[in-house]
Amino acid sequence: MTDQLHTKCDEYINPLLRQFIEEFVAITDLRPSFDNDYLAELNRLVAYLMTRQIRSFNRREKEFIGHINHKFRLNAKPLSKFYAEAAKAGFVFHYHQKRRIQRAFDMNDLDILTSVLDERPIIGSLKAHLLSLFIPIDKRHSLEYLLNECKQPSQLRKNKGQRDIKGQIVKSLFSSFMWVSVSERDMHCFFDEQHSNTEYRESFWEQLHERSPHLFSRNNALHVVRLTKEVLPSLCNKEQTRGGISKIIEHLYKVIDNYGFLAIAIEPLELNGHAIEWELAADAILFAEKHHEVILKKSYFKWKRVRQETVSYIPQLDVSSANFEIANEGFTYRDCFVLTSEHKNIDCLLLIFQKNKSDETLIPCPACRSSNVRANSYPSLGVRSWECNNVLCPDRSKYNRGKRYSLRGLAMQQAIENDRNEISVKSVRRWTRDVLTCVSEDEIADMLIRHYSIYGDTVHIHNWPQLSVTESGRLIKHHGLSIEAGPHPFWNASFFCRYKISSQKQPTAIENLGDDDFQVLLGDSAEVLRSLSESSFDGAVTSPPYYNAREYAQWPNIYCYLHDMFDINREVYRTLKPGAIYLYNVFDYFDNEKTIVFSAMGQRRMLLSAYTIDLFRGIGFELLGNVVWDKGDIEGKRGFNAGNFSPYYQSPFNCWEHVLMFKKPARWENSKTSQNSNSDAPVVRPMSRVLRAQPVIKMVRGKNVHGHTAPFPEAIPKILISQLSPGMIVLDPFAGSLTTGRVAERYGLRSVCIESSEEYCRLGLRLRFDERESERSAQRQLALF
Repeated sequence: MTDQLHTKCDEYINPLLRQFIEEFVAITDLRPSFDNDYLAELNRLVAYLMTRQIRSFNRREKEFIGHINHKFRLNAKPLSKFYAEAAKAGFVFHYHQKRRIQRAFDMNDLDILTSVLDERPIIGSLKAHLLSLFIPIDKRHSLEYLLNECKQPSQLRKNKGQRDIKGQIVKSLFSSFMWVSVSERDMHCFFDEQHSNTEYRESFWEQLHERSPHLFSRNNALHVVRLTKEVLPSLCNKEQTRGGISKIIEHLYKVIDNYGFLAIAIEPLELNGHAIEWELAADAILFAEKHHEVILKKSYFKWKRVRQETVSYIPQLDVSSANFEIANEGFTYRDCFVLTSEHKNIDCLLLIFQKNKSDETLIPCPACRSSNVRANSYPSLGVRSWECNNVLCPDRSKYNRGKRYSLRGLAMQQAIENDRNEISVKSVRRWTRDVLTCVSEDEIADMLIRHYSIYGDTVHIHNWPQLSVTESGRLIKHHGLSIEAGPHPFWNASFFCRYKISSQKQPTAIENLGDDDFQVLLGDSAEVLRSLSESSFDGAVTSPPYYNAREYAQWPNIYCYLHDMFDINREVYRTLKPGAIYLYNVFDYFDNEKTIVFSAMGQRRMLLSAYTIDLFRGIGFELLGNVVWDKGDIEGKRGFNAGNFSPYYQSPFNCWEHVLMFKKPARWENSKTSQNSNSDAPVVRPMSRVLRAQPVIKMVRGKNVHGHTAPFPEAIPKILISQLSPGMIVLDPFAGSLTTGRVAERYGLRSVCIESSEEYCRLGLRLRFDERESERSAQRQLALF
């Protein structure tokens, strides 16, 4: 056998290595075998260890068993029980304490646990109870688990095939066994090619800071920009305003440190008598994510595939103007907080962005500090990850894969490691949801500083009152804010040529499954709308299918989806009467746009509301406002902090959806003389406020009792329908289970509901029938009395 050397106690093996092998066998009852590359590294390490003081066998054995317990998570159950009992008594532990508690269990060291509990004001009886829960797995069971895992691996990601899984497990563990032979510092000295005794740092983060200081610039870690009416007076129209804000964001993208944050606070604003805060927010989000045009030479950028799929879906697309080979990059949109008064009026929109720009600087392995690493994939766009190639690294996985890590991940880890970064429980709980009431300017600033920067950072505050924030350990610099009026070229970029295209769909024969007052038109929305007369409807309400969010709503990429929404809503605009209102319910959920990469690394916060506002503006609609649908305590936990009270980890639960209020301008609003004509539709009061309404309960014991997978509550169509007069006619171009039509009927209005699924049409008609029967029954009961 040439490639595998089964280790035996013979003259070809270094005596010290022979000793290590026999000790390993004595502990585990497993005899390792090494390939030539592994053996070469092993011999090099053993030669080095002969110059060092080897630890005692008992200490090495204890440390090694601790490695096994940690690598295979063998104390997960006793730890879970321990934390649960502590939580019942009102005690939770922060990251540093949890790490020590984990080590106490893995090392079977009661003294470590006792020292942690001594730091907390825990009464004697409770402390005794918690100490009684210290029942870590013992050595015998650890080794039994190890042997069973070698025989029957329990957590393989793919089939075993021809792989020698046992050999890989043993090799990984032998590396861990060698690692505990001497101190960690001595091992770093061996593996780190740039090691210097005088410059050595126990903290890898500090060591990396010394080696690559350019990665650690924190002079622009966070910028906070406050947009108020005082900074807008010189701007005369929306385009100039949008261009001015775009220039500020573009400048800050260049200035902000990598993995740093940008926060934009937008107060209620008016321009020429029109509220513009929601339009500015949408423009800021869209520009921030897409403004930077680059020729991206990355293997994951499948622009030819994107072009082919988009052209196949939109045959009339002009490929030469779309420039699919250009990638659009920028900030990563994280969250939008809605801050309200106690009366649910919106006081401020708070947008959060993070800069994630790809940096190819090699990062040594944080465990062994070897530079023998290779570039790995990107866990998310703009974030380069690395994989350790050192075969003797102690952090190799249980199946002997190299450790994977990224600079952003290490920064997040460092934010936890430094206890000066710890955020108060009160602050974390206050900002758990992204809809908050009665928040002061100081609260906002304090949250942004503590949640989105770390101790020692420099934070820049633009156009903000002087802070009365308690000591944060950050250097805070205040600046004024001036906006340079004028258009920005991005808003005419090739990016928009990829989807803002009129389709060539033709009108279709109309099939009405309802009646004259409650029309249920089965078919493709764009084709059905083309068959309807211009200026037919007094208003419209809908919740469109969200891009690739349901099995019935799938598109190749976001361009194809946006094209359909542009095309359909052009027809809605045509069929609405001048002055009519259109309510449009969308949610900025998480998905992959599939315009850069098709894997999980493309998963990010969607920009559906921002895209919608820009699309509708191009169609001719005017945005009047936004009703924030606060869904309360949401079913899914879309935000989390992984139990860490540290910067980088704080993500609120996304609890609300947009109900955008658009208007088709009246004829006189498009002319120079307002006295020539009146609006053809009733005046509906515009509003930007919070609507608290629970989602429709559809899942009971795992079964969909409603029938539709994404119904919206009746409270949404009521916003518009309650302000219209009986006899008027309302449109819903994506009718689903006909909620809009059923609400309209109760108010004495007529409706036209368009839906492509006959199943949902029949469901809505059944619900209508049941509601009518219920009403008749109630009337009969009333007549009896």
